[in-house]
Amino acid sequence: MNPDTAPGYAAANVLLDALIAPEPGQPIQADPINLALQGLSEIEGAYTVTSNDEGDVTVTIDHIVGGTLLAMGRLVDLVAEATHASREVVVSDLRAWLSDLQNG
Repeated sequence: MNPDTAPGYAAANVLLDALIAPEPGQPIQADPINLALQGLSEIEGAYTVTSNDEGDVTVTIDHIVGGTLLAMGRLVDLVAEATHASREVVVSDLRAWLSDLQNG
């Protein structure tokens, strides 16, 4: 495995752990998800925190985002294949679902 991409793969696995942390059929609770997400702090290089002399803090999460996009892309591919739809249609449906959630 490429050492430059290893943190992204590890982060994707932690995010998948957080996804399945709640018990099936039970309301989503923050505690199990937060417990799973603590694994991100154990991944060397998953994120970086820097500060300058003025006290400005910058958090860089490129590897976390990269791992997330990798996993989401695979899931979109699987749904597209299973439903005989294009990736664009699957993403459009996901956007509509998110909009419905946001707007209640």
